[in-house]
Amino acid sequence: MARFPSFARLPIELQQTIWEATIPAPCATAYPAKLTIQAPHRNEDGSIGANSKCRAHLHNAAKIGPAKSGFISTLSSLLLCCKAASDAATAAYQRHKTDSPMSLRGLRHEINARRDLLMLQQGWQSQCHRLATSVRYIEPQRTLHNLAIVWPGPETKEFYGFNALMNLLSLWKNLQALYVVVDPGYLEAKPWIPDEDRCWDNGYNGCLSTFLDTYGLNQSPHEPSVFYDGDRVYYEVGGDVLAKAGGLEQAAELLFVAQKELNETYEDEEEEPPIKCMILSWKHM
Repeated sequence: MARFPSFARLPIELQQTIWEATIPAPCATAYPAKLTIQAPHRNEDGSIGANSKCRAHLHNAAKIGPAKSGFISTLSSLLLCCKAASDAATAAYQRHKTDSPMSLRGLRHEINARRDLLMLQQGWQSQCHRLATSVRYIEPQRTLHNLAIVWPGPETKEFYGFNALMNLLSLWKNLQALYVVVDPGYLEAKPWIPDEDRCWDNGYNGCLSTFLDTYGLNQSPHEPSVFYDGDRVYYEVGGDVLAKAGGLEQAAELLFVAQKELNETYEDEEEEPPIKCMILSWKHM
């Protein structure tokens, strides 16, 4: 019976093709992160320092588990395999290297600020209250297209404050989508709190019907955005599901207020499309 030759005896060109074929295409990936603010004239440990700006630091908040990105995971494996595999991995990394990199402390590779999703964990609120309000003390805005805020659940007493939210949004430029990440367990059908018993922040005349109408306009007629995180896939929750998922008042209020503020900021700039504000949830692959 004919035997397939060992890999090492295959032509070099065929070996190279096989190595390249094992590398998956990069995809939009979700990265959990923690935000900390370093005040002007302070070191990170709180002691007096020489820095003149209010600095925002992003830390990798991923738990130990499946690799976030199949692309990066495969490249890491190939780098340790052999020279030919390492060369293929290096070439693929250079070929797909982003022109908008963003670094997370504790993460060994940069993320793509135009494609990937930055998911801020609980705790950003108190940090954003520490941001300087004077322009002279603020760092230049960073490019970021997709920002998400993780909602811990309805038991959270103070999910956000108006000033903290505005300070958070002021850190980024070219923002295209703002999400609130909701555990799929909170998407079960249940009544919403009546409008007259719900307090919308900052004096807005908010109501559920207005929020849902606006939310429906955010839904893309094209393929909705998805982000991958190991064995999870994050997806945009449709308006029909949201309309029946009462109990999300805190998440709805944040999105309602943020969209109003963000789109008022850009209403005079015709080249800027409206910023999408939606609920994000996940399912296992």
